[in-house]
Amino acid sequence: MTENDIKAEIGQAAIERKECLDRASCYRKRLSDAQYGLRDLLNDRMDPLREDARRILDIKTDLRTDARGYIEALSRAKELETFLKEHNAL
Repeated sequence: MTENDIKAEIGQAAIERKECLDRASCYRKRLSDAQYGLRDLLNDRMDPLREDARRILDIKTDLRTDARGYIEALSRAKELETFLKEHNAL
């Protein structure tokens, strides 16, 4: 492997890591919104039949899929972080 090949691989890993962290951030936001929606729905002091208490129903994505995507994105970002640290690029 030439030095240019190594630099290219490091650059690709850095870009992929950033993309993973961006995806994780999006998943985290959606999961956080769902958390608030569930909290409102299950709040004993709030009527679950009120429209604002039912915002959990407006979530367009499957929470299980979001949770899996979040974990996968963080796992891959961690792998790339390890690679970048090994090459003194982080």
